[in-house]
Amino acid sequence: MTDTLYLRRHGAMTIGAFLLMLAFTSDLWAQTQKIYVAHPAATLSDAPFYVALDKGYYQQEGFEVLSVFVAGGPTGAQALTAGSIHFSLALGSGTRAAMMGAPLKGIFGFNEKPIFSLYGRADLG
Repeated sequence: MTDTLYLRRHGAMTIGAFLLMLAFTSDLWAQTQKIYVAHPAATLSDAPFYVALDKGYYQQEGFEVLSVFVAGGPTGAQALTAGSIHFSLALGSGTRAAMMGAPLKGIFGFNEKPIFSLYGRADLG
């Protein structure tokens, strides 16, 4: 058997085996990826996250986002650093942890105007 015929025959068998493997594993690729997001409280500033979760936007992109309540921002930063969660909505604690050397990255969005107001009674000062 010549080298060319040998390569053709085994090359065709290799390609066939690869295509067969693809046919049986395509269901695995279609599965959604689980993403854990920690939040210490449901706040107005996190409303876009909750709206997108409620409307199914993450699922449309192939992500199964699981919202995990944590008792305070430092707990979320610890879980994030340890790898127990993928993202945290707690800004302050994550920033402090990153400034102290934790391997974290932040993605922030800012507004041109304040999104919060504080009201009090006039007789309080």
